[in-house]
Amino acid sequence: MNISTEKYKQLLHVAECLSYGLDSVELRAAVGESLLRLLDADFYASYVWSASDRKFTDGVSINMDSDNFAKYDDYYQFHDPITHQLQKRQRATCVNEVIDQNTFIKTEFYNDFLSRDGLYWGINLYAYDGRENIGDIRIWRRKTHQDFDSASRQLLQMIHPHFTNSLRNLKRLEAETPEEATIITPVNNVTASWDAALIERQFGFTKREAEIVREILRGKKDDDIAKELCIAFSTLRTHIKHVFSKADVHSRSSLCHKVLNKLTGFS
Repeated sequence: MNISTEKYKQLLHVAECLSYGLDSVELRAAVGESLLRLLDADFYASYVWSASDRKFTDGVSINMDSDNFAKYDDYYQFHDPITHQLQKRQRATCVNEVIDQNTFIKTEFYNDFLSRDGLYWGINLYAYDGRENIGDIRIWRRKTHQDFDSASRQLLQMIHPHFTNSLRNLKRLEAETPEEATIITPVNNVTASWDAALIERQFGFTKREAEIVREILRGKKDDDIAKELCIAFSTLRTHIKHVFSKADVHSRSSLCHKVLNKLTGFS
């Protein structure tokens, strides 16, 4: 497969996102931004399959209305004619490989859910650890674009092993260090009185970066932080990348440890 210089750079950026040291939700969100550029697509969503609950959980999305997206959790995933068929395939697969487009656009799933945001042409990829689905990639284009072709499938398939390995390593790391899951808990009760200006002074962050760090300490997810600060999700991810660099850390938990240890002497 011949890849243009620009596409190759975008592939490298996807690989870079997979090395950020983020948790599963953050990693899948960061990868989504890069994949939309790589595949010239418009919309992105990602979930993890919960075998115990028999449902998809931990959803993240890009360019989809949050209220409409939330309806997938409660209703549309149980009336979804394509995803469970795509889930069985452990390779990049276009929606039209499992259902004819003319049939697809007549379904409730398309008319009452996907079409509300303009999703039309789709391609999915699922990562597995043994038989366990540990995360997926769902990418869509508008109707005015062309369907994904074999080159798109090959590009997405190229990141499949890296995406799978990153999620698999995160899963095993979380199992080995369960205390990571509660690292934010004591911070919530303390940081309410901390001013972002104090964080800014102690670490040399910009005002916006300090505000983001404050919200991270409070245990907020990226989607919530972006809404709270009225900034785009992609802008938030860029700020967080700069924060990690300035604090010389590679994960949220390390950032919280570092900031907490330094600020406790000034609180």
